Amino acid sequence: MASSWSHTDDKAVIPAIRALNAAGIPMVHFNRPPAPNDAYSVAVVADNRKLMDATVTAVIDVARREGGRYKAAILLGDLGDANGVHRRDGFEDAVTRHRDIIEVVARVATEWNADKAFAGLINALRANPDINLLVTSSDFMTPQD
Repeated sequence: MASSWSHTDDKAVIPAIRALNAAGIPMVHFNRPPAPNDAYSVAVVADNRKLMDATVTAVIDVARREGGRYKAAILLGDLGDANGVHRRDGFEDAVTRHRDIIEVVARVATEWNADKAFAGLINALRANPDINLLVTSSDFMTPQD
């Protein structure tokens, strides 16, 4: 038996890793390694900055073909989380190269919380009703009920 888990706190997961080690169960982390520690686990990690840059660049390429200027908003991840920081930086890398058609008018803090994201997005849209490009830092924000 093996365990896989995507945690959100890179220090809080360490006791779980130790418990799995003691039970002889391997641990694999997807896209979020634990903090350095003495327990054994394996992490498979993507380059979140490059992925966000490539994704946003592809969206901007479509926008450029459509024509016009775009007012963008981003739903930021938790900036206390490395993935959130890298995704924000990838977004900034992409929009910085395309300032001729993209103006970022809102950066919405979400802390990976859908309710906070929704409230922040509503405020951003009230302040900037002409937002016509929205980027989210996580797919979990997309299909909310």
